[in-house]
Amino acid sequence: MNWKALEHALFESAKDTLQAVLAEGHGPLHAAVFHASYREEEATLTLPSLALHDRAASDLSFQGDDWNPVDWRWDWDLHDYANAALLALDAPLQAHANQRFRRHWQATEKRFLVTVARAAKRLSAHAHTLPGVAPGFVAFFHDESGDIALARRSLTPAQFETHFPVERALEQQLSELARQPRAQQARFYLSRLGCYDGISTEDAQRWLIAHGDAAWEGLIDTLYAPAHSACAARILGLAGCNRVEVLDALRGQASRAPDEPTRNWCIKALGYLNDGAWLSGQAPEVAAQGLCANFDSFRPRGAHPALLDYAAVERALAARPELETAIEAAFDDCPAWADIGAADVVPAVQGLQSPYPCVRRHAAGFLGNWGEGLDQLALALQALRRATDDADEQVRQRATASVAHLEAFAAKADHLSRS
Repeated sequence: MNWKALEHALFESAKDTLQAVLAEGHGPLHAAVFHASYREEEATLTLPSLALHDRAASDLSFQGDDWNPVDWRWDWDLHDYANAALLALDAPLQAHANQRFRRHWQATEKRFLVTVARAAKRLSAHAHTLPGVAPGFVAFFHDESGDIALARRSLTPAQFETHFPVERALEQQLSELARQPRAQQARFYLSRLGCYDGISTEDAQRWLIAHGDAAWEGLIDTLYAPAHSACAARILGLAGCNRVEVLDALRGQASRAPDEPTRNWCIKALGYLNDGAWLSGQAPEVAAQGLCANFDSFRPRGAHPALLDYAAVERALAARPELETAIEAAFDDCPAWADIGAADVVPAVQGLQSPYPCVRRHAAGFLGNWGEGLDQLALALQALRRATDDADEQVRQRATASVAHLEAFAAKADHLSRS
């Protein structure tokens, strides 16, 4: 992919459109944005639309209504503003993004985002030479997925501070906070749980999961408070806080918390913390929910790598065979992780040999989530082909579907290696 050519074509198309609007006597123009780039992993990566505005924004934040380009005076789809050179690059961009596998698509997307931001920065610099453009004119990449980071990449530091002082102040606050002692940071982030302005609950949860060693005492206190107890339980589990005090608190609240979400998250957190011995002794639904927690879609968000491991489930089934129905249901409630990595193949293959059908069923489906690379592919295919003769019908069905997916993956990889 010729990224320099794409950047130049984006810039030239936007520049010509901007100059045409000015030539019609419109102005002063205050902003231009590339926006509305639709992207679907391993499928679509579209070139952006272009919008211009002739009114100065009164909002001090990127999130303000004045910075929503769909409400601006001019908004063109790609085919309404793009020159021939830009239109000619659409098909090569799609082909390049989808010529390999998931990680290649993701890398292409990142390079694409940088390229559009660079084109916007060039447009901003050029526009200041034109009559009819407001002195504070800015051009940037406005994207819902990239949010403020892409806008920042498009702007100079002075432009960013002038137009988005709220976000700039937030950055300064975060920078100052990072210089404080960990205990003080922990208290602050705990205070932001449930907040959606400024440093939000999402920001707070990410920090607390990454620094659970500094926050576990405050999280236990929060676990007993009604407002954010479920959130505190989830953070304790994902942070890997398996201290005795944490385990005792989670065990107690798993049965005594007044609300169901907190009880459920305490059970799942105990599963994340590998408290299998305690969980195995609980009622079937509780035991299954906790023992299968490490297979759910939240687990990869944890501070420590999520590794596939059926050992705790198999130990529980060996001691209490009556758990199998509940564990089967819990497995079905756990969406598979987005990707299977090379390190997951051996434990998944071992799962296909389990004496317990529910484990074999899960392993057969899990191996079908192949996303990247050829490491261990032959091993996975060999095990799955054997599993197509499994005594259990559901194992056979899932193994057959996974074989088809992996064979298609292997065929595409072979085609790429020959081309």
